[in-house]
Order: sequence, then structure tokens, then C-alpha cells
Amino acid sequence: MLLEMITRKRPTSSLFLDGLDLRKWVVSAFPNDIMDVIDITLKQQASIGGLVGSVERVEQCCYRLVQVALLCTEENPHERPLMSSVVSKLLSISRELRFEAPLSKHKERATIPGLCESSDQS
Repeated sequence: MLLEMITRKRPTSSLFLDGLDLRKWVVSAFPNDIMDVIDITLKQQASIGGLVGSVERVEQCCYRLVQVALLCTEENPHERPLMSSVVSKLLSISRELRFEAPLSKHKERATIPGLCESSDQS
């Protein structure tokens, strides 16, 4: 699911023919050309944001999110991380790249522009 969100591609996309699938497509671009498979909207929102370093932060974030997504989609289920580990990794990415928005005194929710933006729906 994370790969789908980052790339904005469905596993059933017509792009994936002759044994190519979403994971293999992303792996073929990882790590050097990873921004080639990232959803263009994410890159555009970073550019529009106009904040110093925002494009670089989004690139760094995407790189790290793809790392997590690839771990979660390992062919051998025994090699996949526990969901608690995935949540921990995602929160770590959010904190380290300062994609945080406090919602209340007692809890925080990560926001990654165009990907994990949170809205206070309470």
C-alpha cells in the first residue's frame, strides 16, 4: 500500500507487463533514480511550498519511505518487518525530517506533504 501511495500507481497498472510489477519497477529505480518513480504531485507540492530545502526534504523522505515499503513487500513473508517496527520507522522518518504537526497537548501526528498529511477531524 505504501508503494502505491508514494508512486500513485496501482499494482494492476498497464505499465506492468511481462512479469514487471510495482515492486520490481520501484526496485529498478532504487536508490539512484528513486525520484523517477515518485508521484509527480509530491514533487510539485514540494516545489510549490517554496520553503528552503523542502524539495530536498521530500526527496529524503521519499527515499526513506521507499526503503520501508520495500521491506514490507519482501517476497518472503518471514523477511517482512512487524507492523510495530514499520510504525516506529515511519514515526522516526517524520520526526527526523520534522514533518510533525501537534494536534493537542497529548498527541502528535506526522504530516508528510501530499502523502501523509493529517487533518484534525476531532
